Amino acid sequence: SMKYYPVDCSVQQTIAPAEQPSYLSSVQSNVEFSSPELSHTDDNAGSNWMTRNPSRKKRRPYTKYQTLELEKEFLFNVYITRERRSEISRSLNLTDRQVKIWFQ
Repeated sequence: SMKYYPVDCSVQQTIAPAEQPSYLSSVQSNVEFSSPELSHTDDNAGSNWMTRNPSRKKRRPYTKYQTLELEKEFLFNVYITRERRSEISRSLNLTDRQVKIWFQ
């Protein structure tokens, strides 16, 4: 069993502010950090993330029916066997991988 001890919340401690270490005394506070990795001056670097990559597959969300069936199966089995995964993927017109990922 656990023992509980009363805590006196009325006691206040004064904590002194931390002193700046001596090795930081020569560093100025308005130092700017620059890094070639963080620099976005290249004209093409910032625009690539907005353009669609044609080699990437388009996202296909599950239909309401597929989601409902997957959720029903999840209520019966949190972990799914390889055989059951194949059955579900065939019946819902999904890949085995999609069903596997949904159950993760």
